[in-house]
Amino acid sequence: MFITLFLKTLFTASPSLLFGGLVLVQYGIVIAVICLFVLYVRRMRLHADQVQRRLDALLEVSPEAISVYDSTGRLVQCNRATRALLRSSQFEHTPDEACDESDPQVTDFSQTYHPLSRALSGEAVADYEVRLLDGRRRGQVLSVAGIPISQCDGKIEGAVLIAQDISAFQALRREAVAQAKKCQALLNAVTDAAYVLDCEGHIIQTNMSARLALLKMEGGALSSASLVMPSLECQILDPQGGSLWPDALPLKRVLRGEELVDEQKVEIQVHAHGVPDLWLSVSGVPIIGDEGYTCGAILIVRDITQERSPGLQVESSSQMIQPGQPPLDQFLSIVSHELRTPLTTISMSLQYSRLLLSNTTQTLLADDPLREKLQEIHHLLGRAERQVGVQNRIINDLFELSSIQSSRFLLQPVACELQSTLSLLVSDYQSSHPERVITFVPPVSAQPIPTEIDVERITQVLNNYMNNACKYTPPVTPIEVSVEVVQEEARVLVRDEGPGLTAEEQEQVWKLFYRVPGVEANEGASKGAGLGLYICQVIVEQHQGRVGVESTPGVGSIFWFTLPLKREA
Repeated sequence: MFITLFLKTLFTASPSLLFGGLVLVQYGIVIAVICLFVLYVRRMRLHADQVQRRLDALLEVSPEAISVYDSTGRLVQCNRATRALLRSSQFEHTPDEACDESDPQVTDFSQTYHPLSRALSGEAVADYEVRLLDGRRRGQVLSVAGIPISQCDGKIEGAVLIAQDISAFQALRREAVAQAKKCQALLNAVTDAAYVLDCEGHIIQTNMSARLALLKMEGGALSSASLVMPSLECQILDPQGGSLWPDALPLKRVLRGEELVDEQKVEIQVHAHGVPDLWLSVSGVPIIGDEGYTCGAILIVRDITQERSPGLQVESSSQMIQPGQPPLDQFLSIVSHELRTPLTTISMSLQYSRLLLSNTTQTLLADDPLREKLQEIHHLLGRAERQVGVQNRIINDLFELSSIQSSRFLLQPVACELQSTLSLLVSDYQSSHPERVITFVPPVSAQPIPTEIDVERITQVLNNYMNNACKYTPPVTPIEVSVEVVQEEARVLVRDEGPGLTAEEQEQVWKLFYRVPGVEANEGASKGAGLGLYICQVIVEQHQGRVGVESTPGVGSIFWFTLPLKREA
């Protein structure tokens, strides 16, 4: 009714009054629009505040440390987890590496390699490891991600850092690595071939005896590896000579959950055309996972061919003495035979003692005074173990010398690809000497290097060369093993940066009982009896190869040996 009256008055009024009314209407519309806009803005602001509060709440309860920075790197917002970290000590950067605790503790946010600086430059950063140090230089390990905040025009206006505590994961990883090393140490202490296999029978870990067996298997000879690498060229037989069905093989039985230990261990024959039968004693246990299922197996394989094959018997010390044998040869035969077994027992006992001691030490607190004493005992046991190893090598050298002088030194050559064999041997040696840097440099050509060698004897030669390089060179210097093909020969070289040899010493070093005067071995190493290089020379010459050395005093040496290439049939 009011609007009708207003319109009636408006149309019956004078023109001036009509104009004033129209202006009033326009102002009213403008005011209404402004009011609506203000109301809309207020509602949007309330909505934005509500969203911000929700985001703040989510940010606050997040277990990850989330922090927001402006374009200058100034912290503008963070959550509770970040504030807790900021109350801790400072950042130490460890980009994709273990933390080097000799570095300075403070890492400034402005440094170009820091994740914040990288994010502010427009880079998305992921899995950047940061350590928060406490007073004892042990702290949380964080995995940090950085994300730039960009405007519509691409301009960077800030960055967000998200940090996740991975300390527990790192501790578990270190524990897993430590356990794997302990497992490998136990395997290496076993003189028989030891295999760790997964649930499908694939080899995942071995000891040195097993690796040598695998090399023999690849060369075409029978070995304990035939149990885990079945071949059409050989048969697995029971003690009575009957063929074993695949499901009756020791590996299959263990993977089904059987334990082949003590009286349950089995003896089998490995038979192949043109090769003497191999007798093996096999024991094994399944590896049971957390859910009770068999997830793998451990097999221990011992060669008992001498015990079971007719006409092959283990020699006693009296049987080793041949009529007319010189007294020195008799002495060497008896000593090498009678001392090996007790030294092996001592070595295994020392290794096991060190393992038990390490486990005990890890259970103690870092500041426990007993920890330091146990570590000293661990160090002494290590020295004793190294000395037993030295004595073992001397006895082995005496045995080799006795075999050479009594014409009982025989080779068992097999077809072998030399490059892959050397690579494996160097890798094994590096694993047992982690304190040294020992590298294998393959030849420029990718062609295989076919040879016919006694793998164990060539391993003995290469290990002797590398032992000498480790023994007489500074621990910080590298050792390089390489192989090259020269005409019809393969030439293996071991290069070091030791004291070097004079021209006269280079000629004398291959002679029996010769030791270079005035050259001291590294701490904890024995200088030896002057047998090793002489035996290496005999082994290589038995392979129709040559040995030699190129050396410059004060610079280093290159010890080398050659092997003839296998001619294609």
